[in-house]
Amino acid sequence: MIISPISAVTEKVTLYQTDFSANPNWTTNNPSRYYWNETAGMYHYFVEGGTNGYAFIPITPEDSSFVLEFDVLPTRTDRDSAFRFGITGTDMNINKGPSIYTEFSYRKNLPSMGLRVVTQNNNLYEIGSLSADYPGETKVFEDGVPYHVTVRYQKERLITDIKINEKPNNTPVWGYFLNLDRELFFMERLAISSVGDYGNIGKSAEGYVDNIDLYTYREVVPNVTAPTTEPTTFPTATTRETTLPVTPPPTTTRAAANPWVPLVASAISGLLVLALYRRK
Repeated sequence: MIISPISAVTEKVTLYQTDFSANPNWTTNNPSRYYWNETAGMYHYFVEGGTNGYAFIPITPEDSSFVLEFDVLPTRTDRDSAFRFGITGTDMNINKGPSIYTEFSYRKNLPSMGLRVVTQNNNLYEIGSLSADYPGETKVFEDGVPYHVTVRYQKERLITDIKINEKPNNTPVWGYFLNLDRELFFMERLAISSVGDYGNIGKSAEGYVDNIDLYTYREVVPNVTAPTTEPTTFPTATTRETTLPVTPPPTTTRAAANPWVPLVASAISGLLVLALYRRK
């Protein structure tokens, strides 16, 4: 019998998730700028260059591909300022690897979106939504408009990509990808960070983050229960006692003796004696 192989399926595995309906208890070095807004049900940020400000939550590092999704509502973005949020190492420096940061920044006199990746050997890969930064039309964001951001890291293909939609109507705004030279390891925090940003001193970006979902997919082999085979039951042989018919031995039937035979014999004998006597 040929048995077909079991097909593997995948399931979503959540690594971190929050909708900020409760206090997420993030760690920050400036609680007056980075805090949970209970009324809004979102996390407030106020990023300023040159302050080394941050807010983060530790996560269990995964040596696998993953997806990071979140909502962001920029309310005020100064020229030359930048909001950066992503997955990073313990020092959270935007210029050191390994890290993957998304950006909503105001540079070159336009509010643009971007993706910034630094590998373990500190090779920088970045792409932006301005036509000068990627092979496409310039795409910008607006303060006061909520956006949904999706970032994927594909370990097997060494690709990181980003997709940004306007949240109210799910309209695509911008997206692109980066080819990396190696895999990323030891990214242990989700963080909003200005650590390492020394060129935008006094410039700030303010807004809210919401609905964070960090997850991966794993192959799962379903439990297959072998069909129960009932033993084949054969009918029990019934032994019957066989009685063979008894055949009687053959019977020899003799003819009844003839009463005249001895008389004739005596007569013949007498005649023979008489004949012999006369000869003498």
